[in-house]
Parts: sequence; C-alpha cells; structure tokens
Amino acid sequence: MLCTKWVEVMKNRIGTRARGALVACVGVLTLGLMTVSAQAVPVLPASPTLGTACNTADFAGSIACYGEVTNPSNDTAGVPPPGVVNYYQIFGYNDWDIIEKSDENFDPNIGITHGGGTSGSWSISGIPSLMSAYTDFMLVGKAGGPGGGSWSAYLFDDKSKLSGGGFNIAAWAGGGLSHVSFYARKGGNGDGVPEPGPIGLLGLSLLGLGLLRRRKSA
Repeated sequence: MLCTKWVEVMKNRIGTRARGALVACVGVLTLGLMTVSAQAVPVLPASPTLGTACNTADFAGSIACYGEVTNPSNDTAGVPPPGVVNYYQIFGYNDWDIIEKSDENFDPNIGITHGGGTSGSWSISGIPSLMSAYTDFMLVGKAGGPGGGSWSAYLFDDKSKLSGGGFNIAAWAGGGLSHVSFYARKGGNGDGVPEPGPIGLLGLSLLGLGLLRRRKSA
C-alpha cells in the first residue's frame, strides 16, 4: 500500500518521522491524482439520451432492461469498461465489473458468441468459472448504425440463464448487433458504493498531517 510507511510511523507516534512520512505520502497521492487527471478521458453527457424503450424480451432470460441509449452510442464510449455503466449507475449500481466482451478477450475461459443481425441468438460459454460471489449479472447489447448506433442493458439475477437465448433489437435506432458486453457485480449491501479513491486517501493523509501538527504545537 502507498501509505504503509505512514501507518507504521503513525502507530509508533514518532513526531518528526511521522510528519516526514505523511508529507511523502501526500506527495505520492498528489502525483497520482495529477497522472489520472492528465489522462485523456472522453467527456460523457451528464445523463444518457434514451431512444426507443427496451424490453426484456429483447434478450431472453433478462428480468429488467435499461435503454435504448443513443448518446453515448457505445457502452465503452472510449472509456475502458466498466466506466460508462458505472458512471450512469445502470440498474442503480456503480460497482459493475467487466467480465467479457464479444470482440475482446478479457477472460480466456469465457466466450460470447452472437449473430450480427437485428435478431438471432447469443450464447456464453464458461459461466461456471465465475466466482460464486457474483450475485447480479448484466448483458449490454450494442447495435451499429448511423451516428455510432445505440445500446441497451439487460439485468439477470440467475447465471444459469446466461448460457444463451434469443435476441431481437429490430426496434432499436441502430443496425445489427455488433457486440455483447458481459458485466457482473458482487452484491454485498446493495448500495453500490465503491472503495475510497485517491481523493479520499489524500484527504485522510492531510487530516492526519493536521492532527500531528496540532499535537506537536500542544
């Protein structure tokens, strides 16, 4: 961990070294934040633009759907997955993990196949290899077409239903199915709150530094 040294020094309560370790920790975290900020990340709309209302019948076995989303026109939209679906908190969660994508190879043990038209079948192999901790599953179907196409998300509560089924996206604004993304989340308390990020860690470090200075002046 970046602040292991800081934690050790804090435990030992060695004033001078503690302050030095905290300053170093803050510096590392600040540098990390600058690096993240410097990376080019496409600006996403505050809210997605919705087109034709999706239907669970679009992807067999799903229990809920979200979409059709026409802007951004892709569930990746230049952002490494699962960035887009977590940004928009699809189905109320922002802790989705990307498992596989039909035109990528995130997990060599899992494969996704599907037809390329507006209707056909899809299948996923290697589902038993998923960790039992996953409780919610989501498939995102992306259609090509003018303006980049569109996509919709489909929620599954039982991984046994993910082995395959039919799809029909003829009502979407896009064309044929271009890819299917497979996401999952591990559940827990259901609030979808992620672990503290770099900004939170930086705040904790600054708070600790302030407490040390206060203690020394006392």
